[in-house]
Parts: sequence; C-alpha cells; structure tokens
Amino acid sequence: LNILLKNGLEEVINQLKQLDKPIFADLKMFLGERTMVWIAKDIAKLGIEFTNIHLLAGLDAVEGVSEVFKDTNTNLLGLTVPTHYDDKYCQENYGKSLADVVVELAAIASKTGCKGIILPPATLNPVSETYDGLLVVPAIRVQGLPGFDDKRHTDAVTPKKAIGDSANILVCGTPITKSQDMTNVLKIVLSEMS
Repeated sequence: LNILLKNGLEEVINQLKQLDKPIFADLKMFLGERTMVWIAKDIAKLGIEFTNIHLLAGLDAVEGVSEVFKDTNTNLLGLTVPTHYDDKYCQENYGKSLADVVVELAAIASKTGCKGIILPPATLNPVSETYDGLLVVPAIRVQGLPGFDDKRHTDAVTPKKAIGDSANILVCGTPITKSQDMTNVLKIVLSEMS
C-alpha cells in the first residue's frame, strides 16, 4: 500500500483535485499502529480531506493516526460496524446489540479526535443522541438503480431517510459505479436527497 500511495495514487489524487470536491480515501485502516501512521502521513501529504480507520483497531492505534492529522486538512473518520454485519453478528461476537456496539465505538471516536464516524443506517437515531461528530452513512440505495438489491449490505437506506435520521454525509458507491451512465445516476441520487 505504501508503494501505491507514493507512486500511483498521487497522480490519481491530483486529477481528482481538479474537480474541486472533497476526496475520501476509503482505506478502512486496520493494521498495526506503526503501519497506519506511515500511511496516514502519506495521506496527509496528498491533501486528502477524509480517510477512515476501524475503531476496533484500538484506542492507542486510533489516537496515533489521529495525531498525524492534527494540524492538517485531513479528517479521520472512525469506522464502527460495516453495513454487511447485523445485530445477530454483534450479539454473537460482542454479546451486545448492533446499536450498543456502535455507541461504544462512537465513544472511542470522540476520545481520539476523529472528526466523525461511519455507521450503519439503523444506528443513526441512537448514536445521534450521544455523538456530536459527523455521521457518515454508507449503503445508500435508490429503488430502480443498480445495487438496490445488493445483498452485501444488510442495512441499506434511501438518501431521504438517512438525511431525516441526522446523517451528515452519505456514501453511495455501488449505484453510481455499477451504472453505465454514472452522471445520470448521480443526478438521480442527488434529487432523492431533497
């Protein structure tokens, strides 16, 4: 990953910067702290606005990466529970409900200086009551668009519902990237947000 960051990614990032929009490097970091800090330094040098880390990497690791971004324009988002896991998974692996796990991980994000968290749509309401950072919601789906029936996410949501439930940033990858007409699909998704 370090080689990619240093050689190939810089060119792509420079092209994306020409669009004058925030760039989100969806790295889902969950490596050793030292490796994640190296990656974070490269991300900060590239001027990427957002990247993410699994909050399950632990308090020290998340703090270490967060410290790298302290005086930069890069914002760290803490990944709570990916949307392909559900309440049953959390009960089996953590002995707690999905919402309880996400609330606990949101507390780690608060302690470590994360700008926000990435969380399953179903947990927006309980988390928004206790967490004051950015709430980033993946698995945005619009009926009739590619990916609507994508079963990888057990918890998908429409743009309007996510916004109504306090989401600040929506992540809508599959419907756009799986389309033959990405521009038109993006316009449809944006129209669904109002």
